[in-house]
Amino acid sequence: MPAGLEERDASSGLGLRMSNLTVQITELNTPLDASKMLKVRNAPRYAGEPPLEWLKTRYRGNKPEGGLWTSTYTKDEPYLSDWQYGRLNNIAIQLAYPPEKQENLRPYLVYPKKNARVLVIDSFQTAVEFTSEFHMASSPELARKTTLLATAEITDWSSAFRKFDAIHLTAEAADEIAFHALEARFDSAFHTWNCEATLWGRWMFDRVEDLVVESV
Repeated sequence: MPAGLEERDASSGLGLRMSNLTVQITELNTPLDASKMLKVRNAPRYAGEPPLEWLKTRYRGNKPEGGLWTSTYTKDEPYLSDWQYGRLNNIAIQLAYPPEKQENLRPYLVYPKKNARVLVIDSFQTAVEFTSEFHMASSPELARKTTLLATAEITDWSSAFRKFDAIHLTAEAADEIAFHALEARFDSAFHTWNCEATLWGRWMFDRVEDLVVESV
């Protein structure tokens, strides 16, 4: 659990927890610009999509569009973040980020504001609670297209980001969700996040720094 103030979300009966985050890192192949940060919105659904096109988009699954993705900066580790490790070693992330998308990536450190309302998903159970709270619909069409999932949930990310500045998935929760996707065949809102990560819906940073590093 990232360090910081914890409280309960009073508007939810699920007791979803809030927390501040330590320094984060994002890697982009375009300049980091607050004015160009897009609002988080629900991604298009895939009903009726041709099978090959669906296979290409499945790995972004129920991720929303827009916002800014970060991962916790691991200064003293071999990799800069869990996401960097994943994009270099995790086949699911590599499918979503082929080599051409990884060219000329530039790392930036971002320092979250202390008052940022960051929802922390730190277990499979919390992911289930979130999925239930912000459940918009189920798609039998999606469920039929994979043997791994019994249900395909559509998450109302737009509503979630009206309540929170960011949503943080811990590494432990990512591992639990990956296990349950196979064992419980449950399609949580986070099954395609694949690693520790935070999605920001608002620019809630005190400062940004360029990070000059040797190539990994």
